[in-house]
Amino acid sequence: MKGKLYMIKVTPEHGVPYILIDRQGDGVFTTMDTPGSPALSVPMWVIGTF
Repeated sequence: MKGKLYMIKVTPEHGVPYILIDRQGDGVFTTMDTPGSPALSVPMWVIGTF
């Protein structure tokens, strides 16, 4: 949105897909809570920058 990445859908090879959202536009992604979904602990490290 407006040239910035704001949402990422992660689809693991083995597991349940989940969505990460940058709610404040500061580059910090958090999980999108959906009703009935279990709590999710997402690893947070930089894979690459460009």
